[in-house]
Amino acid sequence: MTTITRQEPVEETIHRLETFCARMERRYECTSAFAVEAARTGYLKETAEVSKWLISYRTLAELMELSAGAGTSTPTTR
Repeated sequence: MTTITRQEPVEETIHRLETFCARMERRYECTSAFAVEAARTGYLKETAEVSKWLISYRTLAELMELSAGAGTSTPTTR
């Protein structure tokens, strides 16, 4: 099995992660930050879908922090 690695600009990755997190926030009717805390305390069950969401949210936060430090435009998110 061959793995294909796709490169994209950081801005595209940030946009893709923002879109995914926003969709999950609508589905679960809470912010991503609330979901992190809810999963930590056991209020929100960490299913595969929720885990993907929380990993995406953490990745988004890190990329936004790196982009802000590099002087790149800061995207909006909840």
